[in-house]
Amino acid sequence: GRRARPGGRAASHAGMTRTGLQLDRDTILAAYRFAEATNVGDIVMRSVLIFLSGIGLFAISGEVGMIFWGTAFVAGHALFVRLIETAPTPASRLRLTLISLLNVTLVLWVVGMIVRVATWAEPVAVLLACSGTAGLALHTLVNHRVWSVPALIDTSGVLAAKLGVTIALSYHADGWDEVLAVLLVASGLLVYFVQGLRDIIGTRTRLDARRAAEVQAEKLEAIGQLSAGVAHDFNNILTVIRGNLDLISEVETPATQHEFLSESRHAADRAAHLVRQLLAFSRKSHIHPEVVALPDVVGGAAELLARALPATVTLTVRPGLPDVRLFVDAKLLQTALLNAVFNARDAVLETGGGTIEIGASVTGGEVALLIEDTGPGLPADLLGRVSQPFFTTKPVGAGSGLGLSMIEGFAEQSGGRLELGNRKSGGLRVAIVLPVHDGDRDPAGPAAPVAAGDKEQESDPPQVAPRRRSSAT
Repeated sequence: GRRARPGGRAASHAGMTRTGLQLDRDTILAAYRFAEATNVGDIVMRSVLIFLSGIGLFAISGEVGMIFWGTAFVAGHALFVRLIETAPTPASRLRLTLISLLNVTLVLWVVGMIVRVATWAEPVAVLLACSGTAGLALHTLVNHRVWSVPALIDTSGVLAAKLGVTIALSYHADGWDEVLAVLLVASGLLVYFVQGLRDIIGTRTRLDARRAAEVQAEKLEAIGQLSAGVAHDFNNILTVIRGNLDLISEVETPATQHEFLSESRHAADRAAHLVRQLLAFSRKSHIHPEVVALPDVVGGAAELLARALPATVTLTVRPGLPDVRLFVDAKLLQTALLNAVFNARDAVLETGGGTIEIGASVTGGEVALLIEDTGPGLPADLLGRVSQPFFTTKPVGAGSGLGLSMIEGFAEQSGGRLELGNRKSGGLRVAIVLPVHDGDRDPAGPAAPVAAGDKEQESDPPQVAPRRRSSAT
């Protein structure tokens, strides 16, 4: 399959979507990588085919030089691919010149042999020459998506091979009628090849442009969802703060004033919490990993959750948690666990109550921290959409929509991942998969920013509204 290379298919995407001849260095390098150095199967098959062709030609002609021809092509092609793979982005003019000269040499190496074989004028030789020309044309049609230097070189090679084979066959033709037939067929195939290559590149260019437009539209939609979510949450917070501050001037009892101040402080804390979520989502937050025991983290979170869950929700910790060590930010891990449990709590309350179970399992060098509930679960189509920022199934104002985004970001930055799925018996299973710490390995290293994933939401702390005022919009 195609191998992802820096500056490969994705590089110079704008250049790939333009029409006409593209001669800027980034586009040329990207075109070379797409055509010559990304498809492993094509690279191997091309080299093997040429080498076997050399052996076959040796068997027909008895010339040892045929084996040398095939071996030299394989060596030159390996150097060609290596130069493309190791080229920096942007590539220097010298590197691109060397790559292009080697490309021309390889094409001429193949075209020269095709024409030489055609001059033998034997049925088998003619078949081999026509097959070689067809293979060169097929490579050109399949592996080019933009009119640039690589496409021009390969197209010129195909034209030269067709012209050489046509002249060789015409030279050995018996009479002008056979010469005319050869010229007509060769001309028709040549026109058909050029038209086909033009159509294929044009179609690929239009598809690239459409794909780029779709990606841009998705980005704009995500920005719109992000802006709407942030504006709504901060508007609610400001309503609480301003409402409580207004009420302070209407009362004289210190206790009541203190209560209003406490509610304002709680709203301000919620605003700070939302800012931290946004920082994590934008990959600006930092983690501070340390070696922690999984049972200790789960036990500490369970004590907090026991006091926070309503009586209709039962929290159980599966006995026999694996005694493994993790190299993670302990506070963020506990916060991730709390967010997952609060999500499960909200789901369970939709059915009037139920059970939430925390467990863990070790597979290989990974441990999966499991949070399972007996709620309604999620429809299959929503499991695919919860990766969107601020997407939520909860009522307006019930959450910021970044809870599981933070969990996934924390898990990925810690070397793990977040997995979501419905249980067969009903309910949702959240798995925070993390690597088990190897005590013999030095985990020291700089704290890295938390990369936010985009999963289902956390349940924010309840917002206390000011009395006798509207608390939310």
